[in-house]
Amino acid sequence: LNPGDELPPIRSLAEKLIVNPNTIARAYRELEIAGVVEKRRTAGTYISAEGSRLAKRERTKILSGRIDQLLAESNQM
Repeated sequence: LNPGDELPPIRSLAEKLIVNPNTIARAYRELEIAGVVEKRRTAGTYISAEGSRLAKRERTKILSGRIDQLLAESNQM
C-alpha cells in the first residue's frame, strides 16, 4: 500500500475475512496509534504519508548501532 491509499471499510473487511468487526476496528485503532494510518472524519481510513513513528525510531536505533560499530572498528585500525 502507498501513502494516501484508502483501507477498506471495517464492515466490508470483516465480512471478507469472516471476523468480528470489532477485531478490525481494534486493528485500525492500533495502526492509527502507531502512526501507520490516519482516520479522516466521514471519509475513511488512509495510509499515513508520514509513516510509522515507531518505524522511524527503530531505523534510527539500528543506524546508531551500526555507526557505533563502524567507529569502534575504525579506532581499532
